[in-house]
Amino acid sequence: MNRPTEGKPLGTGRLLLLGATVATVMSALVAVGLLALAKLSGHSPVAVAGQVLKSLSAGSAVASLEQRVTALEHAVAALAPPAAALAPPDSSSPASTARLAAASQPPPMTAAPTPAFPDAAKVAEVDFAPSVAAPTFRGRELRVCAEKRCRFKTFVDALEAAKDGDTIRLAPGLYGECANKIKPSIAVIGDIAPDGTRATFNTACAGKGAFNFSSSQFLLEGVQIQDIAVSDNNGACVRLQPRAQTSQVAHLRNVICLRSENGVMGGVGPEGALIVEGSLLIGNGKDGRAHGIYVNKGREVILRDSIVHSTQGSGHSVKVGAHRFIVESSIVAALNGQNSRGIDYYGGGVLRVVDSVLQQGPNSSNHDIIGLAQEGRRLNLGVPHAAYVSDSWFIYDDPDRCCRWLLSGRETGEVVLENNTFVAINGSRLKAFEDRDNRRFDSREAAGLPAYAPALSALPRPAAWDEG
Repeated sequence: MNRPTEGKPLGTGRLLLLGATVATVMSALVAVGLLALAKLSGHSPVAVAGQVLKSLSAGSAVASLEQRVTALEHAVAALAPPAAALAPPDSSSPASTARLAAASQPPPMTAAPTPAFPDAAKVAEVDFAPSVAAPTFRGRELRVCAEKRCRFKTFVDALEAAKDGDTIRLAPGLYGECANKIKPSIAVIGDIAPDGTRATFNTACAGKGAFNFSSSQFLLEGVQIQDIAVSDNNGACVRLQPRAQTSQVAHLRNVICLRSENGVMGGVGPEGALIVEGSLLIGNGKDGRAHGIYVNKGREVILRDSIVHSTQGSGHSVKVGAHRFIVESSIVAALNGQNSRGIDYYGGGVLRVVDSVLQQGPNSSNHDIIGLAQEGRRLNLGVPHAAYVSDSWFIYDDPDRCCRWLLSGRETGEVVLENNTFVAINGSRLKAFEDRDNRRFDSREAAGLPAYAPALSALPRPAAWDEG
């Protein structure tokens, strides 16, 4: 067979043949995808195709938190039957006061220090309010866009010019850039177009992440980061690089992080904090070593009004080693992803979960939803240890699984569970906890929830989202 010589253009006939081949392959891929969506949603391929086209034309991301999902999720959610209204629990039925019964004998674990953990605390004696404030910036505004009115045409040029207190403001569009070792204390804010288009990044710097932060104060807002992968399989949308003796604070607000090896990873200084607020992290995780969020150092991590779902590769949805971890009005859900635990608070400390939804799915690798102080070599010493979990939903969507545990780990301080709803939870490996007015249901149907589906529409919502 004759082949074209190097640099010689293909003839018209071969170009037509090549174009037809590519079109055929693309059509086949689209058809396979539509058939898969049709099977998942229970609708015809024609209906699915119409909904996908409608979703794509509307834009893949908008400002409202509950709609910050990909175009594909919009299509599937729109085809699903509407979720049934969740009726309040029957107040005439007295809450059970019995402990959760263990589903089976748990494997032995290394015992905590005896006679008692030295830093154990009573919940009533601990202040669970956030203790680190979000940073503020009052410097110059450095605008980045292709128009004449903008001084900077690239993000990197603006970053090199930025000084402490400045704000870099990005026009919507795809940026083939990244930020390595952000040292000045700055804010990076992406403008969001009326159609939902954002400043979008898909490139990692220095084999680490799209945004590698090492400054004292940092705000990232309104941007989308996706498909971050590096050679050691440990890339991240945002990489936190700690500085000793520094009270670093990283604030992520209205950020979308998709399909990356980690969503957020790293650590902040010993008195520092990570605040994730109003953000969406979907489909992140890799090979059990990378996670939706993984913070291994710092004083405090706050997850507020955010969604972490469909973590992949047996990574934890959220893995935190900071001294304090606060989850407020958020959803942490496996859906049809392959996560490990919903929350792995591996070093222990002060944990508060309030008005949130935690869900494990049929592909979750672990039996337990929350792990406390599991890693004996990395326990947080010299800080209080106590956990308070209230007004939240815990759902395990795998009825054929032998063991669906709520808690596991070491008894390093008092644990109080109050006014929560447990659905299809049949045990706990952690035995010592206070059980106050919690509700238990054997199934979604008994709890008034729609049938399981790999979509946010099948989950209850934090109460705060419906207020006002």
